[in-house]
Amino acid sequence: PICHAIISDIDLDGSPDILAGNTVYNADGSTKWQRADLSDGYNAVGNFDLDAFAEVVLVTGGDVYILEHDGQTKLSAALAGGSHGGAPTVGDFDSDGLAEIGVADDNYYNLFEHDLTLKWKVENDDGSGRTGSTLFDFENDGLVEIVYSDEERLYVLRGLDGKILLDVEARSPTGVEAPIVADVDNDGSAEIVAMASRDGIDQSAALFVLKAVNDNWVATRPIWNQNSYHVTNINLDGSIPAHEQPNWLTPRLNNFRQNQFLPEEENKAGDSFTYKANDGALDSNEASVYIDLLPANTAPRFVSTPLEKASAGFEYLYGAQAIDREYDVIVFALVNGPASMFVDPATGLVRWMTSLSDLGTHPVTLSVTDSKGYSSLQHYNLKVEYPLVVPDVVGDPLTLASDRIERATLKTGAISERTHPQVPAGRVIEQFPLAGSTANVIASPKSAVRLALMVTVALRSGPRTMVSGLLVSVKNFGA
Repeated sequence: PICHAIISDIDLDGSPDILAGNTVYNADGSTKWQRADLSDGYNAVGNFDLDAFAEVVLVTGGDVYILEHDGQTKLSAALAGGSHGGAPTVGDFDSDGLAEIGVADDNYYNLFEHDLTLKWKVENDDGSGRTGSTLFDFENDGLVEIVYSDEERLYVLRGLDGKILLDVEARSPTGVEAPIVADVDNDGSAEIVAMASRDGIDQSAALFVLKAVNDNWVATRPIWNQNSYHVTNINLDGSIPAHEQPNWLTPRLNNFRQNQFLPEEENKAGDSFTYKANDGALDSNEASVYIDLLPANTAPRFVSTPLEKASAGFEYLYGAQAIDREYDVIVFALVNGPASMFVDPATGLVRWMTSLSDLGTHPVTLSVTDSKGYSSLQHYNLKVEYPLVVPDVVGDPLTLASDRIERATLKTGAISERTHPQVPAGRVIEQFPLAGSTANVIASPKSAVRLALMVTVALRSGPRTMVSGLLVSVKNFGA
């Protein structure tokens, strides 16, 4: 069986997953889960319910499955004809706000609703039964079209009902290929890129490009870098994002194998004008004004860095901060995290009272959404560690006490003085907090713990001894 690998963080744990047919791998190559009861096949990723996690689409053996992010079967259905099935395409085919799935088999192109009921099917002629397709809104009317090739023809189908809008001869022996849409010549108008051979038998296929007669198909991204292309997997300049924004949570996306601009890339254009000033006798130099025409709205973005450590037994606090260029009201939410973690929707303050049972690493995902529905995510891993323990330095010389405090990741502070009739000079006689007290490993100036240590120092004026009090503050301490 053939499958195309997909990289996507389907469970929002901050680490990319590798999807390959019936198996999902962790980033280190270990198996996250495997559906051994299902054969390998072709995948896509999308969101088909109301939770934040992605679902995995698997086409195999003439059936299509929607699997939860943990591998459990959510839904399944049989393809209309044939025992195979090609790479699935995900998108809003009928502009109802919900994602649908398009799949070609040996005899039909099938369109399934989000609940896997068959919406419509169109006959094809494809012996391999494994070809793919792509989606694109050529007319920018909010209704996508499907671009699909079988062994004889290249079609553009209306997503709403499957009506054939374009039919071009493009003979091919077919395998696992699929046409794509991109602005290949960067002229501001999309083109269709597909393959065909001269007689439909020759295995050495040729690449061809179709464009609108008047070059009036809408603009799109000039890039399509892989079979599992899904927009957020690559930047416009060809660089790979270090932390990929989940496609299914990006406004107006939730699609797979469909080319379109990201919200922040849309409608960006420029204008300019040049002018002179005149005092009635002479003209000034020319001055030029350049204007960027930006999208009507862009998503807010996080500007704070998460605190990625916490101490068991202490409250974890992180003040998430975000900005919105249009000054819209923004709302914070916890997408994924420990059960008792809470984020204030208005202020972004994340709170979590930890315990020893929470030791270990916890994936956390926050979202920030503006009043127009545009949102961004912030992923991080929060490690809960044992708290710091204050050492017992009573009786130690000052030098030794300071060294032990430093090795405990604490800091010696100011020294105060006190007399004592019996304790040898230079020894600690008291400390605060007491030995064995615990402290937070998280740095927080507002909740710093201070230690008071008493040290004896011999007085020159007589037999009495002066004891110095050593004040110690703690590195990375919380109240």
